Amino acid sequence: MVVIINMEKSYYEKIKDRYIFGESLICDEGFIHGCFKEQFHLIVPRFKGKEENYIVMEIDTDKLISEVRLEFSSSLKQDFPHIYGRINKEAVVDIISMDKFIQ
Repeated sequence: MVVIINMEKSYYEKIKDRYIFGESLICDEGFIHGCFKEQFHLIVPRFKGKEENYIVMEIDTDKLISEVRLEFSSSLKQDFPHIYGRINKEAVVDIISMDKFIQ
């Protein structure tokens, strides 16, 4: 499955050549927030007005070294994928500028 995460462009510039990254993306709950492509429209509005500062990263969970759990979001009333650990570079499928998604 493909999971989408977003991150600041400045962070991406720091980690883009690393084999494993994501320590600072792990939230207080111990995971990296993600979503599926069909859920991305629910996330995009949070970045309106600051989209030029963010990128979208597509992750192939079959190649990911960390565990992915589907967990229910009470605010959005559906399951979202959460990555419990760091991300290895070979799991990255694509990098897209956030402004491509916000009109």
